[in-house]
Amino acid sequence: MSESLNYEAAILCASRSSMTRAFVGYLDRRCGITPGSRVVVAVSGGPDSVALAVLSAAVSLRRTPAVIRPIIAHVDHGLRDESGEEARMVAELAAGLGVPSRSCAVDVVRDGKGLSAAARDARYTALANIAHETGATAVLTGHHADDQSETMLLAMARGSGLAGIQGMPYVRPLDGDVRLCRPVLSFRRSSLHTLVEDCGLPYCIDPGNTSTESPRSVVRNEVIPLLERIYPGASERISELANDIRHECSGGAYNATVSWKRAALKTISHSECAATIRNASLGLDSTAASCSRSHWQSVVDMIQGDRNDPRVIEITKNLTIVVDSKEVRFAEAASND
Repeated sequence: MSESLNYEAAILCASRSSMTRAFVGYLDRRCGITPGSRVVVAVSGGPDSVALAVLSAAVSLRRTPAVIRPIIAHVDHGLRDESGEEARMVAELAAGLGVPSRSCAVDVVRDGKGLSAAARDARYTALANIAHETGATAVLTGHHADDQSETMLLAMARGSGLAGIQGMPYVRPLDGDVRLCRPVLSFRRSSLHTLVEDCGLPYCIDPGNTSTESPRSVVRNEVIPLLERIYPGASERISELANDIRHECSGGAYNATVSWKRAALKTISHSECAATIRNASLGLDSTAASCSRSHWQSVVDMIQGDRNDPRVIEITKNLTIVVDSKEVRFAEAASND
């Protein structure tokens, strides 16, 4: 399979896509990923994750310095006859893209859970283990805007309240210092599929995605297409609403989920560190745009200096940065009431 594919052309195609610039921005502003960080890219073999793989390869191999240093990871749940072939396809994809890869098989233990939830838990545990073994700081997944709108509609139907209809965050803790990041959460499924087709890359289709047995499949294949007929662009707007609700419910910031190892920020240039912190701050609170250059200078000096005692510096009236000996993280500013 790999001999007939032009992977170099695929990477070039992805690097020239308008999606790539947005992808880089989301890695930085929404996920808080430090330039050059080692990350695990979760690839199932479906078109969404294949798109994530080629975008990750493009910003790694076609950018100097590399935006991220990816490792493609595949988890074989062993639940379908095709799973072995899918694992081989992902391994070939990684080799063709010139990205190191890891693969592992897991036992899905239901232990009172639904099959989908048990498989997800086993997958995330495996991905977190790969991240720890390879020194990666984050696991990237291919969740996109249509996944977000499906999640929100299902939560509304179940009566999950505000907590449920916030949908999926761009980033959340996964295991220890490893975070789960969703850098393509604002992209539509159709855009990701078009990118894969344009790049000429193979992918597999999970038959579960087209069945009508699960509630998510019904929402995906029947409810959302109907809403799109009534209001074109409905899925995208529902996804954006979920993000807006999460932002409002968090007090206007995603503060607890964006952090870096301080040692990593001390290894990059002063300007790169300033850009990383500034862009992440803007993603959390747009009023950070009014901060002066000297203010960002003082933040970077605090991060890259030698003092190890915990310190806090205000970015906006709602947002602060906490620096200690090991970590740099966002926190809500103390109330003045």
